[in-house]
Amino acid sequence: MRVEPKPILLWPGTRALIREIGRSQELFAPYGLDPAQAAAMLASVTEPMLDGAALPVVTIQQLRWYVRELASLFRARYGFGLSFQLELVLRKWTGFGLEPVTMGMVLQAVVNQLRLLPGPVERSPEPELTPSVPAEDVEAREAVMPRIRAGP
Repeated sequence: MRVEPKPILLWPGTRALIREIGRSQELFAPYGLDPAQAAAMLASVTEPMLDGAALPVVTIQQLRWYVRELASLFRARYGFGLSFQLELVLRKWTGFGLEPVTMGMVLQAVVNQLRLLPGPVERSPEPELTPSVPAEDVEAREAVMPRIRAGP
């Protein structure tokens, strides 16, 4: 039995924005930052919006948690992976009781502001992985220890 997820009603531009993020390979400014820096960057964008909102305190707190989760996504993902995770986060927070339209507006504001900021700082490429055991040691160990054979 296959269960189809219920569709969620999003702000009109949210689906298009998520699709656009998925198609591009754009790295946003928080990419690669540590979690505290990324959360502070997104909080600086959203706090003025949330402070002036006529919403219950619980909803504002949930939106702050939602923004922190967005920060963790923008700092670690890009392209299709980011768009997929954004859809999951929208579903999750809709399940927790946030309005999809409100979350879409917050997401749109965050993305628009991040596009104005300079991109992520260039980082040196990851070092190549090298085996922890030299090849000579592996050969010597295989000569001493019999190999385990799978099956008869």
